[in-house]
Amino acid sequence: FFKVRNHDGCESDSEVVHVRPHPQHPAHPVVVVTHPTCNDSLGHIDVSSPDITDEISINGNAYGLQRRFNVGDNSDHYFRVRNHDGCESDSEAVHVRPHPRHPGRPVVVVTHPTCTDSLGHIDVSSSDINDQISINGNAYGLQRRFNVGDNSNHYFKVRNSDGCESDSEATNVHPRPAHPGRPVVVVTHPTCSDSLGHIDVSSSDINDQISMNGNAYGLQRRFNVADNSAYSFRVRNTAGCESDSSN
Repeated sequence: FFKVRNHDGCESDSEVVHVRPHPQHPAHPVVVVTHPTCNDSLGHIDVSSPDITDEISINGNAYGLQRRFNVGDNSDHYFRVRNHDGCESDSEAVHVRPHPRHPGRPVVVVTHPTCTDSLGHIDVSSSDINDQISINGNAYGLQRRFNVGDNSNHYFKVRNSDGCESDSEATNVHPRPAHPGRPVVVVTHPTCSDSLGHIDVSSSDINDQISMNGNAYGLQRRFNVADNSAYSFRVRNTAGCESDSSN
């Protein structure tokens, strides 16, 4: 408190004053980053402080009451708090990660069923060995070869280490090729005047090939043969499947 005394020695009443405490700098803001996702190239940053009346500044810009900030991917930002006393906090810096990318479609190679095997298999590859594969919407995993039934449809997706999925790649597995039926064999036997005979062989498809006695397949349909002899014939169709033999 204060008093005044004049030259006559008279004193005034006292005047009391109070000096406020030293205002404190606020603590660093608490910064929570939501990074960009596979489907959204933007992130956002939520900023909080101990007092709801504190103001926030991003990257040295004007202070305000905004608490959420939308930001681009692969960017750096810093924040400060200013309290009602006008005191500023130290800055808090954060980094927003790059936007994760969707992987490309998987590469699908189909091995179709054969004449002797009703199952096929599908080999699937992608650009990164750590990618995971899903078949027909099932759980992702590291499996790369899938055994599948004939005459079936399948689709595949890739998921990378960022959790981003590719577009799907669809494929069809052919039906199992069928074995042709035995060839129809018509023998013209030797006669009194001709010691040779011939055999005419037919099948259900003009494109089928014929083998005589295990020899090479070809399109020949008539075979000249000696008397008193035995022969066997097989048919091979365009799928490469062979019939049982006709004797």
